Amino acid sequence: MAVEAAAARPQRCRSLRHHTDFRLLWAGQSVSLVGSAVSFVALPLVALLVLHADTFEVGILTAVERLPPLVVGPLVGPLADRGSRLRLMVVADPRHGPPVIRPVWARRV
Repeated sequence: MAVEAAAARPQRCRSLRHHTDFRLLWAGQSVSLVGSAVSFVALPLVALLVLHADTFEVGILTAVERLPPLVVGPLVGPLADRGSRLRLMVVADPRHGPPVIRPVWARRV
C-alpha cells in the first residue's frame, strides 16, 4: 500500500537554482550583460573626455559599435545554428574587446 501511495504522488520539480549548468550560464550572461552596459556608456564618454570628439564623431562611433550585429546577424544566424553552440560562444565573445581597446590605442598614437 505504501508503494502505491508513493507512486501516485507527483514528483517535485527541482528549482533552477539547483542546476549547476544553469547557474554558470546565468552568472556568465549576467557578467556579460553588465560589461556590455558599462561599455555602452563608457565608450562614448572616453571619446568625449579623452579624445575630445565632437557629437558627430561620437554618433559615428556608437553606430559602428552597434551596426555589425544588425547587418551580420541575419546573414550568419542560420549558419551558426548548424554548428556547435559552445564553440560559437567561445569564438564570438572576444568581439567585444576591440571597440573598448580602440580609443585607448588611438590616444597613444
